[in-house]
Amino acid sequence: MKKTLATVLTTVLALATTTGAATTNDDNAYKQLIDDHASSIVTVKFVMNVSMGGGGGGMDREIPVEIDGIVVSDDGLIMIPGAPMDMANQMRRQMRGRRGGRGGGGGGGMPDMEIEASPTDIRVVMGDDFEEYDAVLAAKDSTLQLAFVMLEDTEDLKLSPLKLDADSEPGIGEELLALARLNEEYDYAPYFATVQITGSVNQPRRMWCISTQLFSPGLPVFNHAGAFIGIMGDGTSGGDDAGMGGMMGGQSGYPFLIPVKQVAPIVKQAHERGKAIVTGEGAGA
Repeated sequence: MKKTLATVLTTVLALATTTGAATTNDDNAYKQLIDDHASSIVTVKFVMNVSMGGGGGGMDREIPVEIDGIVVSDDGLIMIPGAPMDMANQMRRQMRGRRGGRGGGGGGGMPDMEIEASPTDIRVVMGDDFEEYDAVLAAKDSTLQLAFVMLEDTEDLKLSPLKLDADSEPGIGEELLALARLNEEYDYAPYFATVQITGSVNQPRRMWCISTQLFSPGLPVFNHAGAFIGIMGDGTSGGDDAGMGGMMGGQSGYPFLIPVKQVAPIVKQAHERGKAIVTGEGAGA
């Protein structure tokens, strides 16, 4: 009996070891995603100079911002969520919302303030080497709530842009993977989060509903074959319903996956504008 029990325990242990090894091998697909695409995910840092005036004086603030970006060209175009670069309009919307929530108000006060905001000292942290590179604001897009910065000098850099040519559509229930980076305190370490397709919509554009514990507009999403198929977005079009929740790259609406083919033409236009600005042939965004 003891021999039989020992044999059973040995068999169970062997199965457990085999199962563990299989799980590790399966997990290598996730590790492969990080190995293949982490260099395409960068950290964009800038200071937003906010000036609030009107009425009885004004107030100036410098707001540091740090967000994930995606390298989308081999000469330094980087895509980021648009809300942080649209801080003035975001703040105006919030103030209008406060005024509306208080019954309209009698004029004056914060809702009547003049607000201006402009980004300065734009820098890009490439990968996890802690080196920072100067960049300029290249373009902003209100349709998909995106913005673009362009590196001023890429001579010593070997960039790994994501390819914007995927046209496959994910299926309901399919698991996808989003890539992001932690902040400087955690070595800008890359990590992934699972994303599940839960539905689809056709208005205001073709998008897929997603369920995920990590939702940040602009993050790239991949299928298990490693193809870049879309970015996270909240479905807004930059109108008055685009709330403050997304000002720092966070959620301001329902989480959606926006397909790459909708992003590609916007990237092309931003790339042309970015090249013109860096070479001195065009005005700022």
